[in-house]
Formats: sequence, C-alpha cells, structure tokens
Amino acid sequence: GFLEGRKGIASEKAKLLAALTGGSLGEALNCDENKLLDQRKRWIESISSLSQGNHRGVMALAEEMAADRELSLQVVQWVEGWYRDILIHQMAGPEAEIRNTDMEEKIRDAASAHPFKHTLSVLSWIGRVKGDLQRNYNHRLILENFLIKLVDRSPCAPGAVPT
Repeated sequence: GFLEGRKGIASEKAKLLAALTGGSLGEALNCDENKLLDQRKRWIESISSLSQGNHRGVMALAEEMAADRELSLQVVQWVEGWYRDILIHQMAGPEAEIRNTDMEEKIRDAASAHPFKHTLSVLSWIGRVKGDLQRNYNHRLILENFLIKLVDRSPCAPGAVPT
C-alpha cells in the first residue's frame, strides 16, 4: 500500500498507523510512527494501572492528560479504539480483525474479563467525552469524571485482567 511504500514500513504496522491516525493520510505520513505507537502504549498502560478506588491516581492522570488538549482527545480516541477492539472480540471472536494488532493478546484477555454491557457503556461514555472535550468544557473535570467511571465501573481497566 501507499504508506508501506512511502514510509518504508511493514504492512501490519502501516494498518495500525492508519487506524491510530484516524485514517488521515497526512497525519500518518508526517508522524513518527514509533513515537506514536510508544505514546499510545504508554497511555493505555497508564490507564490500565489505575485500580478501583484510586481516585488520586485518576486525578493525577487526568491532570497530565488535560495539560495538552490535543493529546487528551488523542488518548480518549485510543481508549475508544481499544474498547472497539474489545467489542469486536466479544461479538465476533478472536478471528475478527482488530486495529490494535500489536496488543491483541491483552485485548483478548480484556474481552473475556469485561461484561458486554460494560463495553457498550464505555463506548457510549467516550462519545460524550469526545464531544465535551471538543466543546472546550473543563478538560480536567471531564477527564477525571471519565477515568473514575472507567475504573470504578469496570472489573478491570483497559488491558488489565482481574486477579
């Protein structure tokens, strides 16, 4: 494909890059794909490390996210992609094609651990959070509320498996 030829990257990595940049060819061509993948992985792991009732951790992470409006929206979109893949696994099974191919095992584990209704609720919350962030409401408050709901209503955070 175009990205493989232009950036000299493998097909799987090009597909993942296209998904992470929302299909924006310009963004995919102009970004440092390794930095983007590392950033996404770091944020997913940071959110995964939050535990139920750890409101201080949630507030600290929300504060870090809110410091950069563009990044906060990007992180929420990454979480949306993560839960989209969980939903696909829950509905179509492990053979279904997902976006976050580099984290497939964690997604499969999360799909088994999350109740289906919870996955749908998270995706619904994300839609509202993205809208609120784009409307320039109080980003920190929006993100705190979202992360608290995500952690406290979930048997596990994105990627985590309950012990």
